[in-house]
Amino acid sequence: MVLEIVTLPAQIIIGLEAVVPVTDLAGMSEAKTELIAKLKAEQAALTSNAVDDEFYGVNFATDEQNYLVGVKVAMTDPLETNYLVAAGLYAVFTTTIKQRVAADQFIADAYGILAQSAEYVVAANHNLEVITPLITGKGAFHLYIPVAAK
Repeated sequence: MVLEIVTLPAQIIIGLEAVVPVTDLAGMSEAKTELIAKLKAEQAALTSNAVDDEFYGVNFATDEQNYLVGVKVAMTDPLETNYLVAAGLYAVFTTTIKQRVAADQFIADAYGILAQSAEYVVAANHNLEVITPLITGKGAFHLYIPVAAK
């Protein structure tokens, strides 16, 4: 797994959100899989305002661990469930994985690589996933983790 650093602009993701358990990887993956299945059923309604053809997932912590799946938009309605992914430096990791459990293991491995980095440290409590291959079976799974230089 290669550590690459990129600069991302701010991005708004709208879609469906759920609380996911963090006690075990299998339970977390199952909750995310269920949410992705709901996204598949409702994707036509969401994609009408999308700025690209990708589907995204955002893991973020509030009082609980949350997962939002959806599409990137230029603007959001206050009634839409959304997450603003902050602009900044991100470590990006890419794979051809197309299954949720494997994707979550890949994410855990990516955080392990960052923990060992001599140059970068995790800088926020969220990450951005390009989950298109988990929905369509096509494309690459990308993981973006916010970082800062040590």
